[in-house]
Amino acid sequence: MERHHKFSLWYLLIGIWIVLLIQNYLATLFAIKSIPYSEFLRLLKQDRIKEIAVSSNLITGKMIGDDGKPHLFKTIRVDPELS
Repeated sequence: MERHHKFSLWYLLIGIWIVLLIQNYLATLFAIKSIPYSEFLRLLKQDRIKEIAVSSNLITGKMIGDDGKPHLFKTIRVDPELS
């Protein structure tokens, strides 16, 4: 006797939903936090900035968060004469 496997649209929709949930979780896990320039300066004075890379209009790096773990950040570079 042969078994007939039935294709269900519900299995496909549930599979797509699970993949989207996993993708959303991974995207938020590896997201780079955008912080204001004033917060960058405050963290710099508190010695919580550990690494930075400065480009013409962007500053990126690692900061120590409130939980004591390093987090990636980025901020828009402001001319010191304007700030």
